[in-house]
Amino acid sequence: PRRVTALARTDAHLARVPVAALRALLAGAPQWWRVIGTSALEYGDITVAAYGDMLIQDTTRRCAAALLRLSGLRSPRRARLELASAPVTRSELATLVNVSRATLVPILKRLESAGLLEQGYRVIRIRDAARLQTMVFGDAAPTESPGA
Repeated sequence: PRRVTALARTDAHLARVPVAALRALLAGAPQWWRVIGTSALEYGDITVAAYGDMLIQDTTRRCAAALLRLSGLRSPRRARLELASAPVTRSELATLVNVSRATLVPILKRLESAGLLEQGYRVIRIRDAARLQTMVFGDAAPTESPGA
């Protein structure tokens, strides 16, 4: 049997559609293939970006990259300025960037003091995405996300 674990911090829909039912639906609406393909590519891009984040050795830069990705403000995704926040706890973020919570807390405080983010209950709001992107990517920081 196939198993999946899902954790959602925002409204989300999760469905399991049997292959036979999916084939029948797509036979009646073949244009849906494009939506499925686009979604698969976007999730693949997010996965590659997450892997790339983990290769960043500097913990502050790695944390900034993860926050941009979680808030939908990092390429290759389309910028989602209405979000501009990462619905994540400190413990979850520490796990995602592979550091202890004791290491993460001072990093978040420094970024907050610099005006780059604001910490809340189970959320980290991005205050200056451009400066965070520059911190992560340097001069190669994307000025606009593709598809925006």
